[in-house]
Amino acid sequence: MYKLSQLEQQKGIFHVFSEKSDGSMSFKGVEINEIKERRRKFFGNFDEIHYEKVVVMRPFFAEVGSEIVIVTEKDTGRGIESPESVIPAEALITNTRGIALMLTVADCSPIILYDPNMGVLALIHASRLMTGQRIVESTLQKMVDVFHVKQKDLIVGIGPGIKRESYILDYVPTEFEQGEWESFIDRDESGKRHIDIPGINREMLINKGVSRETIEISPIDTARSDRFFSHYRDSRIGIREGFFATIVCLK
Repeated sequence: MYKLSQLEQQKGIFHVFSEKSDGSMSFKGVEINEIKERRRKFFGNFDEIHYEKVVVMRPFFAEVGSEIVIVTEKDTGRGIESPESVIPAEALITNTRGIALMLTVADCSPIILYDPNMGVLALIHASRLMTGQRIVESTLQKMVDVFHVKQKDLIVGIGPGIKRESYILDYVPTEFEQGEWESFIDRDESGKRHIDIPGINREMLINKGVSRETIEISPIDTARSDRFFSHYRDSRIGIREGFFATIVCLK
């Protein structure tokens, strides 16, 4: 398991990232009962997580405005034992203690937003596409509008994900053609582009009033680390792909 040091110091929250050694945590391409057993075994390691109160989201690359879901007690258990019951979303928000939000990824940045004063938590799927659609800004704004969160109070954790050194494309994606992101896209000697997805998301949060000092980015590059699954790496070398989980809850 893996944790971010800054979030680990917060008494009102619990978070954890599964690793490759824990096995893939997604139903994709795996027999359902195998995943159910694997999830139960992993969650059984933590007193803070109640298996029946986990809520799982499935990213679906939605249009902005329809992809952020507020989770309440009625949603508990969705997606934990059946792929049909997952919540289609790019971000989940809750202020209910004990509900564990879960996301499975394999390079995209999982982002946790936490306001310890208001007791509000969000889990965000920051893919390249959703980063371009400013999902982190939209989620933050919803937290402000609905729960009166203050940007200056937020603690932010950006989990393991693909980093600028590894995320290499032959072109600049249309979502990042605006000049404001120029400093987050390098061009190497061959003309290929290196894109800093975690850095762009951090900059968006800072521009919206979140303190730079309260944003922690995991140094782990999933495309280079043997500890985590990576779609970018594994698809290129022809090995079976998997997904690691981000789980977070209010205590």
